[in-house]
Amino acid sequence: MEEIEEELLLAREQYEWAMNGQWESLKRFYKYHVSEVFGPMTTKCDTVLHVAGLAGRKDVLDLLIPLIEDKDTLTVENIRGNTPLHEVAASGNLDAAKLLVESSVLSVTIKNHLGETPLYRAAAFGHTNLVQYLATQVGDDTEQHFQRKDQVSILHIAVLGQHFGLSFSLSFSPKPT
Repeated sequence: MEEIEEELLLAREQYEWAMNGQWESLKRFYKYHVSEVFGPMTTKCDTVLHVAGLAGRKDVLDLLIPLIEDKDTLTVENIRGNTPLHEVAASGNLDAAKLLVESSVLSVTIKNHLGETPLYRAAAFGHTNLVQYLATQVGDDTEQHFQRKDQVSILHIAVLGQHFGLSFSLSFSPKPT
């Protein structure tokens, strides 16, 4: 825990830039400190990729992703098991999602600790266009995206979020056989 506290102190200024919308300062910093991209910025072990993803900041991801040599590291998880794509799914930024998917195909099927895939999270937040896009990226194994660990279905979560248009389209989607 002490190690994480030290890392958070080191990332404090970067976190403040993100929270205050000073994205250009954040981009300048990470452009010259690529090794710190995967360091935690929050107590939930969110990296700059998670923070930018949740904010829907494709411009930040556009800068960072080409700087990262091992694209498999784009599947880095925070304390909740969310990858940057999980966070982008919550933001609803379709262009940012496409960027991450094209950079790291594996992240489409990763489940967080609740058993949610990025597709499931996009439905939970009512992002119809993103749900439609991610559905085209998951391949034939769509069933794993329809329910999380506590048995709450993708349709149920869309209704709970009062995303009735999305829930209507989900209820008429072809079911896997």
